[in-house]
Amino acid sequence: MFQKFSAAGAALLFTVGIACANDMASKEHGSETVTIVEPQLHIKPGGAAAPQVALTLDACMGKTDHRILDVLVKDRIPATIFVTGRWIKQNAEAVAVLKAHPDLFDVENHGAMHVPAITNMPLMYGIKTAGSLDAVRKEIEGGAEAITAEGMPKPL
Repeated sequence: MFQKFSAAGAALLFTVGIACANDMASKEHGSETVTIVEPQLHIKPGGAAAPQVALTLDACMGKTDHRILDVLVKDRIPATIFVTGRWIKQNAEAVAVLKAHPDLFDVENHGAMHVPAITNMPLMYGIKTAGSLDAVRKEIEGGAEAITAEGMPKPL
């Protein structure tokens, strides 16, 4: 599928506007301050000669799908990859590929352990949620620390 896009001259560009927990607008909710985030997708115009497709690639818990990563490298397709700290620990070879191609890959934060950032429900789809704003902050900070510990730029 990626090869068809590449053959057509398409470029995959991924950019998402993300704000850090400390920089977001806040609203009072009971005794806690709740931060509201509205992600924004920005796609650069491609023009008639270079149509574009935007996808989100999440590297959460499992192994790397080299069918995708290898095509991105081979065809020089820029991408933003949202990684978890857990994925970084389990995929040293793929992390090395991302680090070897900083011109292609923007590595962003998907949390330390992929814990749902929910404070008012104990489970979401059968998965234990963060449960508190402090736990959400720790999840975000843990993901950022895992990225910078690998020598990659601090996520946005």
